Amino acid sequence: MAGSSLTTTYYDDDYYAFDVPKAGRATISLTFPSGLGTGTAYYVNVLDQNGTVLYQVPVKAGDWNGAALKSLATYLPAGRFYIGVSGRDSYASWGKTYKLSMTVTATRAEAEPNRSTASANVVPLGATVAGSSLTTTYYDDDYYAFDVPKAGRATISLTFPSGLGTGTAYYVNVLDQNGTVLYQVPVKAGDWNGAALKSLATYLPAGRFYIGVSGRDSYASWGKTYKLSMTVTATRAEAEPNRSTASANVVPLGATVAGSSLTTTYYDDDYYAFDVPKAGRATISLTFPSGLGTGTAYYVNVLDQNGTVLYQVPVKAGDWNGAQLRSQAITLPAGRTYLLVSGRDSYSTWGKTYKLSMALKLTATPTPTISGTTKVGKTLTAKAGTWAPSGVALHYRWKRNGASITGAVKSTYRLTASDAGKKITVTVTGTKTGYKTVAKTSAARSVVK
Repeated sequence: MAGSSLTTTYYDDDYYAFDVPKAGRATISLTFPSGLGTGTAYYVNVLDQNGTVLYQVPVKAGDWNGAALKSLATYLPAGRFYIGVSGRDSYASWGKTYKLSMTVTATRAEAEPNRSTASANVVPLGATVAGSSLTTTYYDDDYYAFDVPKAGRATISLTFPSGLGTGTAYYVNVLDQNGTVLYQVPVKAGDWNGAALKSLATYLPAGRFYIGVSGRDSYASWGKTYKLSMTVTATRAEAEPNRSTASANVVPLGATVAGSSLTTTYYDDDYYAFDVPKAGRATISLTFPSGLGTGTAYYVNVLDQNGTVLYQVPVKAGDWNGAQLRSQAITLPAGRTYLLVSGRDSYSTWGKTYKLSMALKLTATPTPTISGTTKVGKTLTAKAGTWAPSGVALHYRWKRNGASITGAVKSTYRLTASDAGKKITVTVTGTKTGYKTVAKTSAARSVVK
């Protein structure tokens, strides 16, 4: 389409309508004669069917070949759109011919305006949506809605072109269904392949969540395509915000919950509630990735139902396997107990997954003995002793020279020719809901033919 900025007044606004059959990336070309200086040549506006301006781009006279405008990532849904070409009689392009065209490459695309949770574009989990930071002002906040069927770890991917320097490219915010910001992550231009964002342990419960991608015209990523997706791997997971005893996540004794120190500020306090049916000794396990140095990883606090701190344990990065914390002598009263896992963005564990559990300790775990004649063809019996408290389920596993014997999982075992000259043991494992599982192994007995 050929046209010109020329009319009876000092300005000319020319509008063109384009019908877009499928959502996708729009490529807009506006060319005009070269040699018109360096000032403004036109303003190009893209409007939706309601006349709302979605994008506004100043076109300089030096952009006469259309390359700059074509390079901008302009995304449109299906429908009618308008392109407005605005000129002024003070521009060197006044009265000159321009040529305008638009093509659309179909893809799952951002649909502006999506500047709030109310106007968020809904994206299925696992799908990829293409968008850009580009709008009528100096900033662009794009919101996308994702429906999470089950709690789990969310993996968020945001990729964009490389070679954009080292500064900030975007801010990514994760919001709950009420619009509360749960996580905020600055994305650097060097993180163009999405690896840094994907590596962060972001945990979500079931429900609707929003991802906000925020850009500024001062960022090198302005007008460039980004591709956004989110997947969720189901697991028992932390549900932010859980920053006080009032909002603590309830976890059954003996269950493991996955979480992370990651939030909108420099610190993250995650509270978990456990209901203790009977006073007794407890064991707490907190594990996280190895190789994070030797500094502080977390502080773990144990609080009673009134919020009084009973124990505080600093956890070092070298204690990643949880053994040091599990070794602590912790006695709890009956009632609700809270565990607080505190992290800081200065700790190497920031954004990493931790796994937390608490269980009571069985009060009696005797070592089993073996009775019977240790001769091929004879039957041995495991004497488990009395485990406490009541209700402990006992499981048996017979072993030959330390290796499990296939199918030998009862309290008795009949010796076979394969056992001759070998050492036989039995391991008894005690389990009870809410209690730490304990395994005890008997002394070995030698078998004769």
